[in-house]
Amino acid sequence: MLAVVVMGATGAACARPVIDGGRLVVAGDSITALEQPYLSAVVPDRWRLDYLFRFGISIGPAADLLRSDIAEHGTPGALVVNLGTNDALAGPRAVGASAGPAPLDPVLDLAHRVPCVVLTTVSQRLDAASHGDVAARIDAQIAAASAADPRRVKVVDWDGFLRSLQANAVATYLQRDGIHETEAGARWLADADVRALAACGSPLPPVPPPG
Repeated sequence: MLAVVVMGATGAACARPVIDGGRLVVAGDSITALEQPYLSAVVPDRWRLDYLFRFGISIGPAADLLRSDIAEHGTPGALVVNLGTNDALAGPRAVGASAGPAPLDPVLDLAHRVPCVVLTTVSQRLDAASHGDVAARIDAQIAAASAADPRRVKVVDWDGFLRSLQANAVATYLQRDGIHETEAGARWLADADVRALAACGSPLPPVPPPG
């Protein structure tokens, strides 16, 4: 197993084992499609990337794709999930799993045996636009999943990153539609995903990329 050097909170270096590659599944929607070239460029070669994304897809149909993938290829070594944007856009009109109290359950149920899971928060700007709370519920579920299993479940806090930006900096990372990332946003997500993957096995959260 590969040992990597990680800087702790005090700045001291420590070695720890991590999952040493294998099959990495990336499940998402159009946001993942925009990120794909940048993520493919920075993921270490020891990972074999399989993308499962569809434009406009919501959590339920994406879970069906993931279920079929696992049935055909087996449980991956790691899973990166960036889903829920379209569920949040549907807002109060959402049906099925996305209308319940735990929208991400269909994916988390399938991911329970994956050794490393990276979950991406959904921009809660979408809740304001849809007059709903789906993004907030997804993000709360992601936080709870990571708190319950911090070594295995890591968070890429896209919503938190966007909230941290000064108003005049948002356009650097988010397109004018308020939904899709710019090239800089795609690079930030790719960097954050790689940092989260590297943090799997540690109880510490990944250090987010600078903005």
